[in-house]
Amino acid sequence: MLPELQCLTQAALNLGYAYRTHDRNGNLLTVEIGERKYLFERNYTPFNTETEARICLDKEHCYQLLQGVVPMPKTLGFFDPKQAAQYNAYKHQASLDQVLDTLDREFRYPLIIKRNRGALASQVHWVQDAPEAGEALRQIFNQQSKEYDYVALAQEFIPTSREFRVVCFRGQLLLAYERFAGQRYFKAAY
Repeated sequence: MLPELQCLTQAALNLGYAYRTHDRNGNLLTVEIGERKYLFERNYTPFNTETEARICLDKEHCYQLLQGVVPMPKTLGFFDPKQAAQYNAYKHQASLDQVLDTLDREFRYPLIIKRNRGALASQVHWVQDAPEAGEALRQIFNQQSKEYDYVALAQEFIPTSREFRVVCFRGQLLLAYERFAGQRYFKAAY
């Protein structure tokens, strides 16, 4: 059973809700709250529409929806300049050099370069200057890599002494935890 589902089953027990697993690994389960049944599968929940779930996986779209509502570091998305010509409408920079020129105009170093869709700190780079930014972008835009993404994000780096992740649902804070306690330097992984 995945850790997030272990957490869910413990919460169901704590709150007195019935739950039932449907597979031998415990990664498909139903929680009953009153007359309603909620089906959970791995890290997918019954709370979001398919559109909402896809937006949650798209960091650029999340930023575009939440900027101005939630304090967030400045973020810009860049479409892979080497993508096929049929996608030229999405390319606002025709080359990697133009992407780097935009970074120089819009940001101060250090900054974060990361792939748009990804998890677990895969392809997250803390870059100190334009050459490092170029290398990070080449890695993200490497179409031969299993970690390829056709959108790379540049994000303002905000130094912090403590960082927290929060989980909210229907306007209520459900969980908060420190991201990396005691860590003094940038680390993308949790």
